[in-house]
Amino acid sequence: MNPGRFHHMAVIGVGLLGGSLALAARKRGLVERVIGVGRTRKNLDLALSRNLVDEVATDPAVAVSAADLVVLAGPLGTFRDTVKRIRSRLRKGTVVTDVGSVKGNLVSEIESLVPAGVAYVAGHPITGGSVSGAGHARADLFVGTRCVLTPTASTPVEALVRVEQFWHELGADVVRMAPDIHDRVFAYVSHLPHLVSYALMDCVGEQNGHVQNAGKGLMDTTRIAGSPPEIWSDIFRMNRDYLLESLSNFQEALDAMRRALEDDNEQMLKALLRKAKEVRDRLEQG
Repeated sequence: MNPGRFHHMAVIGVGLLGGSLALAARKRGLVERVIGVGRTRKNLDLALSRNLVDEVATDPAVAVSAADLVVLAGPLGTFRDTVKRIRSRLRKGTVVTDVGSVKGNLVSEIESLVPAGVAYVAGHPITGGSVSGAGHARADLFVGTRCVLTPTASTPVEALVRVEQFWHELGADVVRMAPDIHDRVFAYVSHLPHLVSYALMDCVGEQNGHVQNAGKGLMDTTRIAGSPPEIWSDIFRMNRDYLLESLSNFQEALDAMRRALEDDNEQMLKALLRKAKEVRDRLEQG
């Protein structure tokens, strides 16, 4: 039997990530049945009409009772309460995973909440977008992307291997990373860019008449500021320490640019821009 296959998957939060995961797993035959859990009937009905899931529920405790794979895909700030609600209904042998972009203390808290015989394997697929909801779910969302798993000493090896294989089958490149290292890395490469994008739009929006004159440059730079604020507020707060560290370093980079402009130092300004372009070019080349 393929270790990445499961019988019954419960996806708690059928938005872009959860809905795409459900659709992709069904299309690839990785699960026999999927139940989607959500708060709004409209989004759940949409998930049903698009065949993302086989059935829907609003009570996560009911939804997980027959599941051997449970995916936490709602807002990050709801994970603890959700696990508390479902823990008594989880069966022995069930694997719980998630798609959250902050790990750290959250991983150890969830590990302490799941009952004996239930494995928790923390995950973070590096994909998404500024859109949300079941209407934007795509079966190919994870193809060619990276998925980071953050196991601890308490993570059962068999469950870890199963979740790794599951993501491989979805088309993702899977890597392992310690939870704390994960949070520091993504404070820089994901959370800081989102915070800066929001701040830039706040700045430009304060200048009356400027926004309507914006071109593609501003649109490209601030695309991620269109992401749901309720999701990113949770992420910023839950990775506060590393985000503040990255923000301090970003402020130093801004200050260097500012000094070059104040001093009208063309050589320094070009050097800073050239250095940034070289890093961006390497990123583009993979």
